[in-house]
Amino acid sequence: MKSKSIKVVIAILAPLMMTCGLAMDIYIPCVPFMPKALNTSVLIIQWTLSIFMVGMGLGQWLMGPLSDAYGRKKIMLSSIGLYTLASLLCALATSAWFLLAARGIQAISASGCLVVGNAIIRDSVHSSKSAFAYSILNGINSLAPLIAPKLGAYLYISTHRWQATFLFLVIFGMIEIPIVAKFLDETLSKEDRLPVNMKNWCESQMLFISNNGFLIYAYAATIGMSCLFDFFSISPILLISNLNVSVSNFGYYFAINAMTFIVATIFCTIFQKLLSNLNILRLGMSIIAIGSWVMLYYSKIHELSTSVFMAPMCIVTFGAGFIFGPAIALAMLPFGKRAGYAAATYGVIQYSFAAIIGSYIVYYPVNDASSFGITIGTLALISVFLLFMLKNTEINNNATSA
Repeated sequence: MKSKSIKVVIAILAPLMMTCGLAMDIYIPCVPFMPKALNTSVLIIQWTLSIFMVGMGLGQWLMGPLSDAYGRKKIMLSSIGLYTLASLLCALATSAWFLLAARGIQAISASGCLVVGNAIIRDSVHSSKSAFAYSILNGINSLAPLIAPKLGAYLYISTHRWQATFLFLVIFGMIEIPIVAKFLDETLSKEDRLPVNMKNWCESQMLFISNNGFLIYAYAATIGMSCLFDFFSISPILLISNLNVSVSNFGYYFAINAMTFIVATIFCTIFQKLLSNLNILRLGMSIIAIGSWVMLYYSKIHELSTSVFMAPMCIVTFGAGFIFGPAIALAMLPFGKRAGYAAATYGVIQYSFAAIIGSYIVYYPVNDASSFGITIGTLALISVFLLFMLKNTEINNNATSA
């Protein structure tokens, strides 16, 4: 560590890296009611999820290089400030198109919190402990889908206004701004900073795309993110609209899924003492593939019910809990001086492709979970094949000082 202990750094970063999860999940219980309130279609409201994912991905391509050029703290402070403003714009939206634009800004700012947080871990934590630190952060961050939907449902039931969920995010951001200003240290020395220019950007991208390990790990993270994002997208339709689950009870199903993810991340940190990160990824992706095909099978032989949807979904989510920490630790390992660029490109791949996959799944009417099962199941099998083809040393083809 350069200044603070791992525990202190994680404590500072955890709420900042929850900005994405909170913004994604807190308004989910309101989704079935927002089309009428904004005089639009269900599909357009679903796009507020997809555009957030795209913004999270593309925004990291902006925020990562900026953090490599101007330092981590300045970009983190700017990101949380913009996040607060964007959340206010979401609350003030009177049309679906204004909301979509505000969600795009909110996503870009949340991406800054995420990519800078990942870069800070790479700056501050020894490589042998980085996977552990990322896994702990992922476990803490999974509290967002545990808390946010229930909180969003409470705010909606109490106020009968979906805007209340975004006003909560405004308050959250206003609390975080002074914390970042006072307690977050700068972890990137001026000597290690890279100017923002096309030469550095192109050199960085060539390093990443020429590293097979980086691409395979980023693809694995994309599948893991798709599992969570697609649950966010289809669960309000299947549970609230199709199965008539009440808004207040909907949060419990989110909590079950989130608790499954938390338990998996705990097992992941334990397994990191016994297995290599690559083998943990292979295990997690295999579980995702099994759960997805079980979901498809159940969807074909049974009528839609909460158990038919949630039981295999929990298997999938359990597998996803083994993906994120090991994947990003291995992907970031060779790129010390380009941690911001690496985290940005990794995030672009993870979030943008997850958004495309999610948009495909909800493009057609969601009457059951079969589209989820066949899509994620097929993509997970491809990832399993690639992970087993990858050697443990392949990620280190490039110099660590790159």
